Amino acid sequence: MGLAAFAGAMIVAFYDLAVAAWSPEASADGLSGLVWFAPLLVVAAPLSLALVATGVAWLERRVGSWLEPRRWIAPLFDLVIASPLLALIPGLFSGPAIAGSPWRWPAAIGAMFVVVASVRLLRFGASRLGSAAVGVGLRRRVALAAAAVALIAGVAVPHRLTTAILPGLYDGFHQGLALTAFGICTAAIHVLARATTQRSPGRRALLAMGLIAILAWPMGAHITGDQPIARQLLADHAPFSGAFTEQLFSISRVLAPAPDRATPGSKVRRSAGLAQARFDEGPPRRDVLLITVDALRGDALEPGTELGAETPRIRAATAGALRYDRAYSPSNYTPYSIPGLVLGYVPPAGVEPAPDETVAAAFTRGGYRTELHFTAHGYASLERTAIWPLASRGFFFERYHAAYRDAEAVLGDVTRALASTSGPIFVWAHLSDVHAPFLLRRRSGSKAKRFPKTYAGQLACLDSVLGPWLASTVAERGDLVWALSSDHGESLGERGKRFHGSSLYDEQVRVPLLIGGPGIGSGAIETPVGNAALPATLLELAGASLAETTRTLPLGPDRDDRREPVLLVGRRERCGVVEGELKLIASPKQGIVALYDLERDPAERTNLVDERSDTARRLLAALPDLGCPFDLSGLDATLD
Repeated sequence: MGLAAFAGAMIVAFYDLAVAAWSPEASADGLSGLVWFAPLLVVAAPLSLALVATGVAWLERRVGSWLEPRRWIAPLFDLVIASPLLALIPGLFSGPAIAGSPWRWPAAIGAMFVVVASVRLLRFGASRLGSAAVGVGLRRRVALAAAAVALIAGVAVPHRLTTAILPGLYDGFHQGLALTAFGICTAAIHVLARATTQRSPGRRALLAMGLIAILAWPMGAHITGDQPIARQLLADHAPFSGAFTEQLFSISRVLAPAPDRATPGSKVRRSAGLAQARFDEGPPRRDVLLITVDALRGDALEPGTELGAETPRIRAATAGALRYDRAYSPSNYTPYSIPGLVLGYVPPAGVEPAPDETVAAAFTRGGYRTELHFTAHGYASLERTAIWPLASRGFFFERYHAAYRDAEAVLGDVTRALASTSGPIFVWAHLSDVHAPFLLRRRSGSKAKRFPKTYAGQLACLDSVLGPWLASTVAERGDLVWALSSDHGESLGERGKRFHGSSLYDEQVRVPLLIGGPGIGSGAIETPVGNAALPATLLELAGASLAETTRTLPLGPDRDDRREPVLLVGRRERCGVVEGELKLIASPKQGIVALYDLERDPAERTNLVDERSDTARRLLAALPDLGCPFDLSGLDATLD
């Protein structure tokens, strides 16, 4: 059993290293760095698992006769074997949307029973198959063929699940799939070994395995501590060990701690100035319309792109608007980006923003009526967070509509709101038509049913509704100030990922941004901007006076001279910054620092952190001052 566990872990580790090495982002530095992970992934981890498996097999032999007449105690023994998987379960049911649900603990207990039953089935299945193979004298070729099929299925199926079907779920799911792949490979090799040999390792072999594992852990932790490029390859591309990069980085810090360094504390950026926005007495104010489309990629409205071909009506309706070609959302994840758009910054944990900081409160002070149409199931993901007091009250919009409806229904309500004559109005419509799993089109009218349930198909469906509506609305209301953007992008297979919330690469954070209205220029702005400045910009266009420190967007190509850094805040404690053509991504939990030149490398395939370590260190040090809400201490040591 110990040798089977060792071989199973080796197969999974080599598979991971091969996938990472064959990825398009694998540079020479990355490949050489992967070699230094061998002591951890190919030596220490397999040997440790082999020792654990050997201990479990020894314990099973010793207590098996005692458990036989007391079968009701046997599941307790399997609890010990399943403990690595069981340790992941509480984290799967600790999300804010389910934390307060009465079904949380029943679901967690049910998941524990499933895990224990699966481990029991796998353990006894491998044992029975091995015994049967010995009993019938299974031929070597047949045994090899059966084991090969089991190994391929045991690796390929979990790989497919973790990269294509479940990429947006908790890390615990991916860690569970990694352990499942290891278990299946171990069982297959165990059956093969039982069918071909009856030899078992002696005590000297076990002692040697233990000593090598003890030495390999600190050695591997030491030499992988300063390999950010290789660690990034594993985190982004290795289907199994990538889910454990946080633990690998923690081992590096514990066994090979970095020297103490002065790291500035994270600061809260409240320079959006929405609380200081004031309207003076003057002529009647313009109506303001903001439309954000959930998961709308930056290239979805660009001519000449595959997705841009699906949006001719939206592009025609916005042809005279000011276009920001390099606009970035506050985050890759709606629970961060929507608060970022409401406040102008992403609030860190433990900091509760004041109601007067919201864009709705600023417009209300100017005599505006405010409406927010949020086409999702409320803000459940913000429960038990610092932003919840604001979100639970609809971010202080006078009218807040949270209903899962398609764009045709929502835009009809927006038309009725804009037709009101009781004073100026600020309307924000957040549409989810192109957000997976594309359920909205199944509830809509017959004319939308011809569009396929794919991202491109639903983008074309949205274009058929939003394009004509926006064109007619802008034509009828010449004094309307309007903006079109998104809360984040979407991965469509880049780097083997789908959906969003998993990275800060451009496909997940670059978004469309267009502004139109009287006095607003047309054309394109190439300077990187963050649409977190959009609320303050709309207030300025509506006639509000803002504090000098308030960040707003340039409103014409003649003002395209700003080169302010743009902060990105990602799910799973990631931060990034875009400064000119440079982009830095930092993940303190995984120990990753990545630097890209977006002009020469728009696909973000070549990590320049080793070549331009001084630049990477400067941008990394600037993240806390820009408002990164996470602790980045220790990351600069990986750049040495």
